[in-house]
Amino acid sequence: MNILIIYDLAMNRAILERTLRMEGHLTVGTSRVEDLRPLLGGKNKFDLVIIDVLRPEIDGINIYKSYLKLVGSSKQKLKKLPFILVNPAQTEETAIQNVGRLKYAKELGFFDIISKPLDHNRLKSSLARIEGKVDHHDQVEHLGEFPKTLKDLANNLINEHDSAGAALMIDLLETTIPMLRTAVK
Repeated sequence: MNILIIYDLAMNRAILERTLRMEGHLTVGTSRVEDLRPLLGGKNKFDLVIIDVLRPEIDGINIYKSYLKLVGSSKQKLKKLPFILVNPAQTEETAIQNVGRLKYAKELGFFDIISKPLDHNRLKSSLARIEGKVDHHDQVEHLGEFPKTLKDLANNLINEHDSAGAALMIDLLETTIPMLRTAVK
């Protein structure tokens, strides 16, 4: 995939770019976005944008809103790009403060929201879903003997097109199943 990374901190941006390149992706990194029109076409056609939520000049959510306006007002039929929002590390206090903001970002249509420190497995899972290489229904079936109500909850998230929520639920279940089985023995 051709991925645009908009991060204000050069070191974090460089690490993310290197990680994605090692997995075969093409990346372009920048700390600023003054004109969103290049996202819509031109020589650098992107498949995905990864953006930091907190930016000095304008936050990632507002950049996404501007992008949506450009796509909506374009005379050409343009494919809407998936955006992944990177959220700052959460403490209990900041998580409570940011819940409304993150819910709003999800409602706007961000493909996924990933908190720092960046979970590379979660990012890989998001990229696989964007590329169409992951079927959440298959993932739910592989959970094995897990209680039906939790499987039903994961399937409901999938059916409601809450891909990020479904992925998080599946990841949570996959990590807790071994611990629960060990505790029961």
